[in-house]
Amino acid sequence: GTTGSTLFQVNTDGSGFTLLSTFTGQAPYGSGLASDGSGPNGALLLAGNTLYGTTVYGGPGNDGTIYSYNLSSSFYTNFYQFSGINDKNPVNADGAFPRGGLVLSGNTLYGTAGSGGSLGEGTLFAINTDGTGFTNLFNFGGWQIVDATYVFTGIAPNGSLILSNNLFYGTTEQGGDGTYGTIFSITTNGTGYLNLHAF
Repeated sequence: GTTGSTLFQVNTDGSGFTLLSTFTGQAPYGSGLASDGSGPNGALLLAGNTLYGTTVYGGPGNDGTIYSYNLSSSFYTNFYQFSGINDKNPVNADGAFPRGGLVLSGNTLYGTAGSGGSLGEGTLFAINTDGTGFTNLFNFGGWQIVDATYVFTGIAPNGSLILSNNLFYGTTEQGGDGTYGTIFSITTNGTGYLNLHAF
């Protein structure tokens, strides 16, 4: 595997560096190792005394995790592990390889996974801050019927979401009419997907 990543804190003037946690190195694909996650990539979310984030790898299928870190207790919790996909079977129920940060609304975290889902091209998901109630809200993946309209959705959402007036705004790496990615909006319950711009 590769060298593990770290979670750290540092003062804004560069002093006071403190190592909070070390993620394990990336395990061989599908090995079931690196269960605490590896490859943190998205922005951290701070809510109260708890940080929330995602790792691209780790978990039983090495397809990513959602974790929390309590700043008061220094307790790291890997509270969701995405199920495995591979080249022969790129679909699953929840998604894989989350690369964006999380958004908090009430006690619910929202995010995207860049692969997996029922169409194999990524998901929009929700999960409670205590790790319960994971819900796949939307499956990205090319042409599909969305709210009785045939839409060529984005593929591979990789950036963080923005929440405004019960709408998420985000980007996809691919898909859209030009196949070079999209800017999209979607409601917090996973309906009303709309391509705002296709690159």
